[in-house]
Amino acid sequence: SKPLTTTADIPSEAIRSHHRQNMQKALVALDNLSVLEREFSSITLPIDFQDMQKAKDMINEFKKKLYKELKCDDPTDVYTLSLQFFPLTKPNKKKG
Repeated sequence: SKPLTTTADIPSEAIRSHHRQNMQKALVALDNLSVLEREFSSITLPIDFQDMQKAKDMINEFKKKLYKELKCDDPTDVYTLSLQFFPLTKPNKKKG
């Protein structure tokens, strides 16, 4: 079926709950699946907060491209991709 989409940038307890569940499943996968069955990686980079929307747009384009390239009519498995992109620094109150 088509990918499920939700509202963007609108707080939702249901969406937060969904993400919490995915993160808990990711922890189990990290400890129990072989590296051939999973892909975990991260990147830490300095950015200007003004580029946050650009980052979100790039991530969403990547997700669409991944779906388009990998969808198939007779899949053997179902995978989930969860990306976390958040500041490690305290928010700068001088923005905007």
